[in-house]
Amino acid sequence: MEGKEQQPDEGDPIVSAMRKLRDRPVDTARLGLRIRASLGLAGTKTNAVIPTRISLNRLAAIFVFAGFAVGILCWWVTRPVMASPADLAQAHIDNIAGEPGAIAVTSMAEAHRIISSQWARCPHMPAELRNGAVISCHLHILGGKRLLCVKLSVDDIFVTLAVGRSADLRLPNIDALTRNAFPYFVQKSGDTNIVTTVREGRWLSVIGQISPDRLMDIASEISDGDSTYK
Repeated sequence: MEGKEQQPDEGDPIVSAMRKLRDRPVDTARLGLRIRASLGLAGTKTNAVIPTRISLNRLAAIFVFAGFAVGILCWWVTRPVMASPADLAQAHIDNIAGEPGAIAVTSMAEAHRIISSQWARCPHMPAELRNGAVISCHLHILGGKRLLCVKLSVDDIFVTLAVGRSADLRLPNIDALTRNAFPYFVQKSGDTNIVTTVREGRWLSVIGQISPDRLMDIASEISDGDSTYK
């Protein structure tokens, strides 16, 4: 009949097979490999790139851990170091022997000026000695913290004056002796005596092979005196 479109034969096996083939998914990667193999070409293997996804919880955990690690590092760097009698006695031995970096000076003011060029905002020096001579100075490192060590000659005996920041150093748990309303801590290592006082954020130790009373006299004189080296 005219005007009526002719339909493919539903019972035709070829038509049925073509329809099934049309509806089946085609693995193009495997097909490509089979074609290359049939042509005698070497096959290529590609690795699929899998995008990496970090969840918000994992990202937050990473930031927390990083913050904790930074906090531990800051605490380790800024923590005060124990200044034991043996450590301070060794600083005195090194100072008297003359460390390679020691510089000859004749006053506390000169020692402060020289060390200030090596140590920004170093603690100010105490007053000048009335009965004694300033010989040399250098920076001594104790547990990663700095001490300005000055070699003095007192009563013809070499004595070390060690000046640092009180926030950098701490003493063992020992009792203090009081003089002029200020505390002084007396320690001993072998035949070396050490007298330490802490005032206004400044650590000051006087070290030598002379009596603790004489070392306390020296510490009191230079600490109580009027210092202008700030």
